[in-house]
Amino acid sequence: MAEVPVIQILDKKNYFKQTLVPLPNALPLPPLKESSLRIRTEVLCLTSNNFTYCKLGDLLHWWDVHPIPPSTPAPYNDASTYGRINCWGYAKVLESTFESVPKGSYVWGYLPIGTLPLDFQVKKGNVPGQIIVTEPYRQQQLPLYNRYHIFPETLGKEIDAKAGAIAYDALARVMHLTGYVMTNFMFPEDPAQSVNLNLEQADLTDATIINFAPGSKVGLSFTYLLDGPPPPQRPDGVDVAQVMADSLQNAAIKKVGEREYFEGLNASWEGLREEGFKGLKVKWGEGMEAAKEGWDRFARNEVQADEGLVFKL
Repeated sequence: MAEVPVIQILDKKNYFKQTLVPLPNALPLPPLKESSLRIRTEVLCLTSNNFTYCKLGDLLHWWDVHPIPPSTPAPYNDASTYGRINCWGYAKVLESTFESVPKGSYVWGYLPIGTLPLDFQVKKGNVPGQIIVTEPYRQQQLPLYNRYHIFPETLGKEIDAKAGAIAYDALARVMHLTGYVMTNFMFPEDPAQSVNLNLEQADLTDATIINFAPGSKVGLSFTYLLDGPPPPQRPDGVDVAQVMADSLQNAAIKKVGEREYFEGLNASWEGLREEGFKGLKVKWGEGMEAAKEGWDRFARNEVQADEGLVFKL
């Protein structure tokens, strides 16, 4: 008998309130379209970022990335009140009609919270090992959220073993991306090469960097990648520059090309992942009930800054 899929449903106005909804009527699954993948979330993380997606979900269309399935029972099928939000992690390819990604392989990227398989049409990325979602309803998303990385079937052994590298990929890979584009393209070693700041703003030679989010994965990544000595004295003043990771990444790709950009990004990430964040305690859970409890712990403000919550479904 096929597993009855279960999804997380949130109240959009009070997203601390969640329900796990079984979807027996979602089965049997329909035939898969051409150039498509059918994936199932296998590993996900929960961070404060998930709640940011909820808070800004209407403005940035994050509620629209993974719509409520047609088989969802009332009252949770009311998309004006309820929605699904997203996470980062690994999904297994259950079926494929896309030649470059065989059944049994894995993808890393922006995933739904639940065990209901997701179907989407894709195309090859310009860099080997990447695919881009081409579904029309996903095109209002920033490119960052439609790019997926492909991994071989052998990754399943690491997932089953709950390897530390898998946990770090779920927890911090996308956060590291923000730190990487900031240190390499917003504040590069040669400030004249900054993709979005003038020479004076990009020059950190005599600057003091103040990290207001020392417990966040972005803050930790940025600090790790700066790798500079502590300042000898207090700063004389404060300068502010706003940044969006997706915009910086697009500018970086335009400057050096996709292949060179992702080669540098991946090498940087592998180095950080191997060394790890000092003091970070990865805590694995298993199944949707464990993920539900993790969400509730965030809602009750019980998750500590040194905890990293990762779940295997």
